[in-house]
Amino acid sequence: MKNQYVLVALIVLLAGISACNDGQKMDTPVDVNKDLEPVDVLLDTLLSNLNAPWGIEFIQENILITDKNGGLYIFNGDQLSQVTGVPEFRRVGQGGLLDVRKHPNFKQTGWIYLCGSAGPSNNNVSTALYRGVLNGNNLSSIELLFQAKPQNSSGAHFGSRIVFDNQGKLYLGLGERFDMQTAQDLSNHNGSVIRLNDDGTIPTDNPFINDNDAQNEIWTYGHRNIQGMTIHPTTGEIWTHEHGPKGGDEVNI
Repeated sequence: MKNQYVLVALIVLLAGISACNDGQKMDTPVDVNKDLEPVDVLLDTLLSNLNAPWGIEFIQENILITDKNGGLYIFNGDQLSQVTGVPEFRRVGQGGLLDVRKHPNFKQTGWIYLCGSAGPSNNNVSTALYRGVLNGNNLSSIELLFQAKPQNSSGAHFGSRIVFDNQGKLYLGLGERFDMQTAQDLSNHNGSVIRLNDDGTIPTDNPFINDNDAQNEIWTYGHRNIQGMTIHPTTGEIWTHEHGPKGGDEVNI
């Protein structure tokens, strides 16, 4: 069953990466041959009735699955159940309910974290981060921990991967909302990785904490659209990836 879950993880991550297209015609990518050794992969369909799965998280023997249309589901290997009490996310362009991550001490806290496009209307959205307590199939005690600035009508490049480092700090990758110049401007959150405490407060050792002209949550900036982020299992380094329209994909540490 665990191997099957890993395959589900790979499939959902690939679905999230490919979602950048979202119906837009893209140029043919540059043909780059990295001489990688072939590997054998066994493909096994476990679920086929989701609409647009984007993020997954393992909860004991179950997995949580997000759908961009706003649904959060629990899959126990046999049955798929929908979680109630999920905050509202807006399905705008490439947005919607995107990533899900459990707290490092989930067994004690019950907290899970959700992010995606949210706001008062479809014309006024940005990436938001929520947390709530998961009890069975219900999410309660919902808190809005972060809302990226600015909010606007763009439906592109919301980023939205969440990781916790080995010290319990939360990192959230954000896209530049298809407005690349803003990724170089610290006065907004576009094209950045933000770093928070688990309750949404700003760590006092963030690099721009004392800069009145910068958003203090920012950890790194100048990114395009971070849709992959993970912690190196040995070094604890944070690895991110972002994709370019003509072979400009890159990995950052």
